[in-house]
Parts: sequence; structure tokens; C-alpha cells
Amino acid sequence: MTIIYTCPRCEQILIGTIGDYHCPDCGYTSKKYEPINLPVVDHSAWTIPQQVRKIGEEYGEVVEALLLGNPVEVIRESLDCMQTHWTLINMVAEEYGMNIDKLYQEHCRKLVRKGYVKEG
Repeated sequence: MTIIYTCPRCEQILIGTIGDYHCPDCGYTSKKYEPINLPVVDHSAWTIPQQVRKIGEEYGEVVEALLLGNPVEVIRESLDCMQTHWTLINMVAEEYGMNIDKLYQEHCRKLVRKGYVKEG
């Protein structure tokens, strides 16, 4: 599976596979870089509109943490945002029988096409 990751030295955004990698820009060689793998939570009692509202709540908590200048809470609340978005993605994919992997690959190609990331 292809992942997007950032070089910790020069912050160059790269696309590649999980495992050891070498940054062609600065020469940094990493041990293993692990992406954030969010769990698929039990969403059977929730509706899609409820999940969208939850995303709004979590986003507000990120804004609040930013305004308070609390970087630890910014990250914690951003992880909550990521989880609520991931749950929404799974809910919609399940309801409509969609292939998340295919859409993810399309998304990665779009990021490369737009120049947001370089092909690794």
C-alpha cells in the first residue's frame, strides 16, 4: 500500500511504502516510519448526519486548543478529528458499497498531480 509521509529533517513530503526510506532531497535515512492507522470503530448506532455533527464538534475543539496556544491539545483534538472523519468515510463506504482503497489511490494521485506531494 502506498502512503504519504514527511522527511523529519527537511520536511519534504514523499510517497512510498511502509518501511525504511531515504530522502533524496536531504539524504536522511530513517528506520521504520509508521503511518497513523486509525481503528474502524463500531458505528452501528450512529447516522451519517450525526457523524457530520460530531466532526463539527471536534473541529471546534481543535480551534479552541489553537486559540489557547496548547500544542498538545491541538494534536489530541486533531487525532479526534481524524478519527471522526475516518468513521464517516467507513459509514458512507459501507452504506453505499464503495471501495475505500480505490478512492484512496485516486486521492494520492490527485495530490501528486496538484503538486502537493512528490512521487517517492
